[in-house]
Parts: sequence; structure tokens; C-alpha cells
Amino acid sequence: MQAIGRQPPRAPDGAPIQQRYCRHAGRDVPAALDVFIVFSMFRLGAIPAGVHRRALDGNAADPRGLTFRDRLLAVAGAGWALAPRC
Repeated sequence: MQAIGRQPPRAPDGAPIQQRYCRHAGRDVPAALDVFIVFSMFRLGAIPAGVHRRALDGNAADPRGLTFRDRLLAVAGAGWALAPRC
């Protein structure tokens, strides 16, 4: 994009997104939001863990199932890195 004189889009800061979401949900921003993020990462990691397990068992619907181990490790590592903030 820089070659055509434009900057690539950037993700917005998390705080305004959290405030907007909570406002629309009708609740306050939780004081311990990191707990929810780490829990969500745990849940998100369960998906590639299940796909990988089924691939190991020879029962995966996706032929790339064995590659899901890398996704699992990435999500688990990110969640583990955030866990001490909780």
C-alpha cells in the first residue's frame, strides 16, 4: 500500500472498542478485563486442540488438521503470556 501512497489500516486502540461494546451491552467495562481475555483465549485454543486431536485419531474433517497444533500453541502461548496480568 505504501507503493501507491497509502498507509495500511491499523487496528484501533482497545480501550474505545471495549467502552463501546460495554455501552451497547448495557454494562460497565469490567475492572479485570484481562481475566475475560485469557478465558476467551483458553476457549479459542480448545478449537484447534480438538481439530488436532481428531487429526491424530484419523477422524479430522479438515485434511490440514495436523497443522492446527501450531495454531493451538500460538493461542496457548499468547494466553499464558497474559495470565500473569490477571
